[in-house]
Amino acid sequence: MDAQFWLITIPTLLIFFSLAAALLVPIWRFLDREQEVSKQWTPEAVARRIEEQEEEERDEESASEDKPARSEL
Repeated sequence: MDAQFWLITIPTLLIFFSLAAALLVPIWRFLDREQEVSKQWTPEAVARRIEEQEEEERDEESASEDKPARSEL
């Protein structure tokens, strides 16, 4: 009886853990990706992006001021 018990128990456990891994690994990977994306939305990261955007806008404005308008030519 002991051998019959292990013949059922070992394959059952292997199948159970394989199925658990097959179902949980994609969820784990998704949560890791979402955590990486959430780091882009910390207050510091948002402030940094806003500053970069404002700098780009100032650069564009100063570049457009340096170029003469067609009416000035």
